[in-house]
Amino acid sequence: MANPMEGLSYVINTSGDPQAQFDAFVSFCASGTRNQTGEFERVGSMEVRGVVDWLVNLPVSEANFFATQPSEDGTLFVVTVSQNNVPWISIPRFTSFVKKGSFPNLGDQDGQIKLQSVSRLDDEFARRFAARRRVFELLPPAAQANFARALAGTTDQQRSVVLTLDAQLQMQVNALLGL
Repeated sequence: MANPMEGLSYVINTSGDPQAQFDAFVSFCASGTRNQTGEFERVGSMEVRGVVDWLVNLPVSEANFFATQPSEDGTLFVVTVSQNNVPWISIPRFTSFVKKGSFPNLGDQDGQIKLQSVSRLDDEFARRFAARRRVFELLPPAAQANFARALAGTTDQQRSVVLTLDAQLQMQVNALLGL
């Protein structure tokens, strides 16, 4: 039986320079936001790790990303994901990109809204999900629950759990997760 899927859509604020605004949003989704020292920025105690990291560590097993052509009125961003029932407003800084208020008419003269795949996000999600799966294949069963909790935490929490592993496994996990 296939995983139950859900579709989510948001209008991204792309006024001003639509392509540059959308590119910044895609970059945020793929990589989060880092400060001048290379560490993830924080909102309260939460790191701004982006949408892909958040989805992979829920964990969501499938995700596909789509968008309309960026425009001054806004850009429709649509995601199909394996059902998770977790509101995206909990992703640090996500809502700062979302356009609030009435929904713009993004359809053509026939009312059709054409979506294009956002392949950068599709590829990043697939890469990160495969790395997570590979890490769990390497981990002894006793370490998996702690590691799953750490993946949803901060980089420091992830690193501290990795340090509990033997040296060879540490190297493999660090390489896979980019820690």
